[in-house]
Amino acid sequence: MRGRYKLIIAPFLTGLGVFVLSGLLAALFLSISLRSESERYAVKLVQRMDNMAIDALQILFNLNNRGLTQCDDVTRRVMQQQIFLSPYVIEIGFFENDRLVCTTGTGRLEKPIDTGEPDYVGPNNSEVYVRENMNLLLFDNYTMDAVLVRRGQFETVIDPTRMDILDVPYVQWQAVYDRGDKTLNLAGTKGVYDSVKAHPMRFGGSALVCSQSAKVEGMRINKNHCVAVLMDVKQMLSYRRHELVLYSLLTMILGFVSAVAVRINMTHRRSIRSRITKGLTQGSFYWLYQPIVDMQTGKVIGCEALARFQDMYGTLTPDRFIPMLREMQLTWTFTSRMIEYVLKDLDAQPLPDDFRVSLNIFPYDIERGAVARIRDIKGLKETRFKVCLEVTEDEYLDTPVAHKYLNALKNEGMALSVDDFGTGYSNLKTLTSMHFDYLKIDRSFVKDIETEGLKKSIIPQIMDIGQKYNLKIIAEGVETSDQHELLQKLGVHYGQGWRYGKPMLSIDLVGLINL
Repeated sequence: MRGRYKLIIAPFLTGLGVFVLSGLLAALFLSISLRSESERYAVKLVQRMDNMAIDALQILFNLNNRGLTQCDDVTRRVMQQQIFLSPYVIEIGFFENDRLVCTTGTGRLEKPIDTGEPDYVGPNNSEVYVRENMNLLLFDNYTMDAVLVRRGQFETVIDPTRMDILDVPYVQWQAVYDRGDKTLNLAGTKGVYDSVKAHPMRFGGSALVCSQSAKVEGMRINKNHCVAVLMDVKQMLSYRRHELVLYSLLTMILGFVSAVAVRINMTHRRSIRSRITKGLTQGSFYWLYQPIVDMQTGKVIGCEALARFQDMYGTLTPDRFIPMLREMQLTWTFTSRMIEYVLKDLDAQPLPDDFRVSLNIFPYDIERGAVARIRDIKGLKETRFKVCLEVTEDEYLDTPVAHKYLNALKNEGMALSVDDFGTGYSNLKTLTSMHFDYLKIDRSFVKDIETEGLKKSIIPQIMDIGQKYNLKIIAEGVETSDQHELLQKLGVHYGQGWRYGKPMLSIDLVGLINL
């Protein structure tokens, strides 16, 4: 019931997690994308504002350099020509004695107009006036927002609505003159600039860009001109609802696929568990034998039994079924099957009576006392071989209970070997108190023996430990003749590896001994 529950809840949680994570990532990428998009819009608007300012200043520069001193037909014609050539200026006025006396649209005014003090002065000594609902003299009862730029005897009127180049319904923007203590609205939606400036890191798209203080076409740009862009996330999602629905479907599909993948994987693992359980009773496990040789004589004196698995569905490698056996707590069932199988298989072959057979046992089975049942395994008491139990270094061995059972194994006449020495839970106290017979040098040390690395220098130290505690040394993973010769010179007693033979059937092992 518990396994069935896991098969339901684990895929569901995985799919939900993938869906939520995809949504969070989408929100993050959306925020980054909107911020980048906002910056592009802000830069474009600032460029347009700079172009409008440069256009107005260029017109004023041209008119003031023409030497026009009064508002006559010639002056008005020149002013009209400048408006015709300008994409932003909609009106030009002429001043006498600091008062507006005529414009291109109305001609000479009946009464001169005093424009008052400018809102600010630009870097080119240009006076800027920001007007809301300004009456256009050319039309009756018609008002509009405008920006007036005056220099010398002339003044240009700019329509700020011509700055809007964005055709994006969910984007709001505002152009301002920011002098630090006061912000003056030039164009766009009021309040946007203050909102963006107060919350620059808000979720969604926002950006604030100001003109750079530099000369463009001989005109200096006002660095206090700034543009803020703010995106309305709700409107954006509504505007892009089709994309949103599509992405939601994709994240749901991704979550579903992830859930299915987890379910398949769990089912597969579950099937492996079933295969192993059946394999222990149906003979799917079998053992091959790798020879162990005397390093000095080259004679095969024993072998190590290595487990393999084959059933109707294919093979399982040890790195897959060994951890599963531990997880399923079937290690002792596996070990007892191994000992019974190996002794029966080898006993059927013409092998010497003193032939040493190495069998791996799990440290956990020692600590929990399962090895106490080893005497009940069929064929072990009657075997003519010298049985050596190999135990990997582990913290399970460093307990009084483990010491008790290891001593019991010694009393049963079995040899003990520490497997993969130097890579696990090394404890010299265990070596001395348990009276091990062999130390097996891990293959990683043997592999590097031909180099001048650190691992080569460790082997002589292991040899010293072996000599001090009267232990025979076995080198595992010997693959080349050079490795064999170096280990032989170091005094290693026994060797095991492809140099002497790969794991093989018992009949092939007999053939190798008789060579």
